[in-house]
Amino acid sequence: MSLVKCWSTTRKILGVLLFIPYAIVLILAGFIIHPLLHAIALPYTLYYFSPNWRLMGSKHPVVDLYIQRFERLHPTLIYFVSRAYSQRQNKRPPNTLRYWPHESKHEFLLIPFLFEERHSWKFSQGAGLFALLEDAGVKRQVLWTFLRDQVESAGLATEEEKAAFARIMKKMNSHRFDGALPVAMRWSAVIGMVMGKAEKRKQKTARLRELAAPLGVPVEEASPDSVDWLVREKALVVLQGNDLTFGSNLVRFLPVWKEQKIGVAVAVGSWQLIRY
Repeated sequence: MSLVKCWSTTRKILGVLLFIPYAIVLILAGFIIHPLLHAIALPYTLYYFSPNWRLMGSKHPVVDLYIQRFERLHPTLIYFVSRAYSQRQNKRPPNTLRYWPHESKHEFLLIPFLFEERHSWKFSQGAGLFALLEDAGVKRQVLWTFLRDQVESAGLATEEEKAAFARIMKKMNSHRFDGALPVAMRWSAVIGMVMGKAEKRKQKTARLRELAAPLGVPVEEASPDSVDWLVREKALVVLQGNDLTFGSNLVRFLPVWKEQKIGVAVAVGSWQLIRY
């Protein structure tokens, strides 16, 4: 066995062995450390309420205006988003929707021998899309910058609207408490690093570019630090980085993204193909 193959096998074994201790750490972090940190930081997060808890209703109109104009710029993408949300069995939106314009209603029905809880949401397709991307692991700052650039570069915002959006964007991306300790110890990223996942994904992307060139299929790299690939219709999107779970819920969001496991193909019936 060559030295390269031996090292590759060793990295895989180390990745599997690291799963158990990091799973234990994650459980401790999730049930003990994380709540404790949030309890200690509660005064801080309440003072900086919007970036840590939810986008205030008074800020919704300006952000919603930008999202509506983004939808106008990309009607085909929004059509697929609409189909995806209508076809989902689990109608509950991601928790990150609270950072985007929406309306929600929470009801408790108390009937003898019966307790029922009902929760309903109302949000635009664009807001649902950005919430899903944030939940998938794309950085919030990246999403807000992308939305701003898309709308303002198309000349669809006045100077007053630009200034108002910039103020809200700064507020939503400053003074965030994200529970740094659990994130730093996320096993999916650590094991991915040990296994050399980022390097393998880069190599896979290079091979796919060679295969896709004769077919005219664009190959786009997706990472938590970029979302420019989103507007490339019929592209083959290849996830990048070490994190094994990044973008995992995008694969299930049909028909916006359809998983392509083998080779290269032209996207039919979906907005983009995705290699996870």
